[in-house]
Amino acid sequence: MRLIRDQAQFGSDPKLLVPPEFMALKYFEEHPSSTLSLFAEFIHVRKPTATELIKRLLLRDFLKRVQSKTDKRAFELELTKEGTKALQEAEKAFELYAGRVFATLSDEEQDQLFQLLLKITHKKNA
Repeated sequence: MRLIRDQAQFGSDPKLLVPPEFMALKYFEEHPSSTLSLFAEFIHVRKPTATELIKRLLLRDFLKRVQSKTDKRAFELELTKEGTKALQEAEKAFELYAGRVFATLSDEEQDQLFQLLLKITHKKNA
């Protein structure tokens, strides 16, 4: 994520994503047709904070609003083709960066780091 953040000078390239934008697009990729409220709850922020982030992604045509099939008064958010493309490009950039970072570690160190991360993740989710 640091690579994306370091390369993204705010407003310099509309295709680059800052980490919160990446996280939001990833969320909507994994939770199609989700709501703003569910997204805000997922990232543990208040709805107004999530609203500002979503507005930016709507303006950039990375997300679109779709009327809810179950509640005609509500709307859901979905990734657009542009959003999917931006997410894929950000994932590729992150993979390249991670590859360079992990290349500095031996195979044994990489395995150890992976096991420690699994341990942290497991305890967090338990």
